[in-house]
Amino acid sequence: MGPPRSRPPRPRPGHCRPAKEATAAPPTATPPPVAAGETLIRVWAQANDVEHWRADNATKAAALVTDYKLKVQAVNDSAGWADYKKKFTLAADAGEGPEIVLSGTKT
Repeated sequence: MGPPRSRPPRPRPGHCRPAKEATAAPPTATPPPVAAGETLIRVWAQANDVEHWRADNATKAAALVTDYKLKVQAVNDSAGWADYKKKFTLAADAGEGPEIVLSGTKT
């Protein structure tokens, strides 16, 4: 029996990567400032760098809306399911959760 294999480090709980779109921002304890007449939509996606489109699509869709002024805070989170669920639960209990949560598989 040889030495134990080392695993790559796991992401820290709550570790998020902002979506790749220019308008995306990481989650904050308080929502970003919203101008008068603007509506903030927070989108959290459990996704890695390959699946960045999961949150990016909300940003692209908001750009097509002309009847309202929308501001999208899109976040791709590479945390494991348990950490992602815990982060959402804590944020929702504090009234700071996203309006849209994307998780699960594409089956």
